[in-house]
Amino acid sequence: MNQRGRDELLAAAEALPADEAELLRGLHAFTAERLAAAQACRERLLEASRAGRDGAPELHAFLRESWEVLDGLAREVNLLMHAVYPAAGFYPPFDMTRQCTFYVVRKLLHESPATAAHPVADLLWRETREDGHPAYRRLSFLHNMGLFLPVAPTGGRLPGTADVPPAALPLIKPQQTDPCDLAVGTDEMLAWLAGLVRECYARLAVALAEEAISPRRHGEHGEGRRKDMEEQPLPHGLTAEELTEKIIGAAIEVHKALGPGLIESVYEECLCHELSERGLRFGRQIEVPVSYKGVKLSCGCRLDVVVEDEVMLELKAVETVMPVHEAQLLTYLRLSGKRVGLLLNFNVPVLKDGIRRRVL
Repeated sequence: MNQRGRDELLAAAEALPADEAELLRGLHAFTAERLAAAQACRERLLEASRAGRDGAPELHAFLRESWEVLDGLAREVNLLMHAVYPAAGFYPPFDMTRQCTFYVVRKLLHESPATAAHPVADLLWRETREDGHPAYRRLSFLHNMGLFLPVAPTGGRLPGTADVPPAALPLIKPQQTDPCDLAVGTDEMLAWLAGLVRECYARLAVALAEEAISPRRHGEHGEGRRKDMEEQPLPHGLTAEELTEKIIGAAIEVHKALGPGLIESVYEECLCHELSERGLRFGRQIEVPVSYKGVKLSCGCRLDVVVEDEVMLELKAVETVMPVHEAQLLTYLRLSGKRVGLLLNFNVPVLKDGIRRRVL
């Protein structure tokens, strides 16, 4: 595992209360140990295969340790997301139970309006839920298969869907998984796991730095935490987090009523009506001057919607949100002096999949 990514995240999390920082270090160690254990299990599995032994115990151990990497990572994500978004429904750090698993934390990230567009939520959903990375699909298939059936390599290969008895097929997902070479398949799964952990740590480190978590002034859980940027009341009485949740809720309401397939101006009109219904003030098509070498120029840059003079909205109705769209959002945030921006792409079956949230 990339030590630099872990160190950057731990450095960014120094503002956590001492007890939570200590717990995070323990969770870090657990995730790293499980990844190392999975690598050791792979070596034993390949050795058993070369020796002509069954290999089933080694494969089950490999799958168990590999999945524990995901569950360990999920508990790290839960702890840090609870610190940044305490009202979003994550487990309080010292109330985490065995139910705080990868599936549960991924679902919380995706379904909470406060975190649905977060880069960490986007990463985990894209890699493991939408189409999913091929290595994850294989790991998920084999892990689910191992919950119900013996799983053993045959002839130096990992099993696929064709190796599942017909009666058990409805229990095991994802289906349509092809068999593959044992060494290649296990190497791909480990490489994907290490890459996912590394990228998740990098995104968490950036998020913590942006959200400016403040430590508690006192040692008791739930008391004495200084208000951070998300908790400080804005002039209209809402926190930035609450305002973002209200905006996303309004956008979801519009999408539920209209669905995908319309042009951006229609969604803008309806969203502004919904914002008004919710008592939120907004401006539309606000021109932003560009300062070039000390001269302010009128270049036709316009912000689609700005809510309560705090949150900038960039509305899209495109087939795919491209990196240039996200770059545009960040550029407009810098030009306008706003800190929080939402990119809302309405041309998706479920709006949560079309939301990107960025904070400068």
